[in-house]
Amino acid sequence: MLGAVAAALGIWWLGRAYDVDGSRLLGFLAASLLFVTVLILLAFGGAALVRALRRANRPLPRTRPNPADAAKTDR
Repeated sequence: MLGAVAAALGIWWLGRAYDVDGSRLLGFLAASLLFVTVLILLAFGGAALVRALRRANRPLPRTRPNPADAAKTDR
């Protein structure tokens, strides 16, 4: 959050320093907001993909009883 505020203030400050008009400055702010939003969505998509791949590669549950477990209960 602090980085987004700092970037917006930096763009505003540079726009004022180089006499960029307000509508163009808002266009720059909107473009930077869109860029950051796309990066955030890509990060969430990557995390979801990693989670899905981990779930897909989980070992399947055993369908037959383990003979070693049966030997432990016979005692």
